[in-house]
Amino acid sequence: MTDVNALRALIAAATKTPWRVVDWREMRPDRRTIRGIFGPQEYEPDGCGGTYDSSTQIVETDAGVYGPTPADADLIVAAVNALPGLIDELEQAASLRSDVEYWRENCEAAKREWREAATERDAYRSMLCDLVAAKPPEHAMLMWDRARDLLKNGPKR
Repeated sequence: MTDVNALRALIAAATKTPWRVVDWREMRPDRRTIRGIFGPQEYEPDGCGGTYDSSTQIVETDAGVYGPTPADADLIVAAVNALPGLIDELEQAASLRSDVEYWRENCEAAKREWREAATERDAYRSMLCDLVAAKPPEHAMLMWDRARDLLKNGPKR
């Protein structure tokens, strides 16, 4: 089983999500070259009345010469951004699995009890038939009334 607590600790210690891929399209419109993988876009005052992007750079690509390909960068970003939700789903699935096991065990116990009750019912039915057959006809109606009560209410314990 995946250690979700370890994964949650790694997520908590890492740059917060959402991560994003930043490319150099403005410099090379003919192809996509990766500038890097960055954390959430954050702006800070630049001291001249404007702002600048102060986002945390997670993966640097040396201006697109080295580092992940665009497809790899997209995969890394998508995986990291999806991970918290996937962990939640994993925990929910584990909880559902334990619920299924609980109900499976209870269902098996109920089936055993039902089979035992059916066996006991058949034994009483056989006993009642034997009793009715052994008594003279004048007592037959009384025996059938007792048999009906026994089948309806079960034995008195």
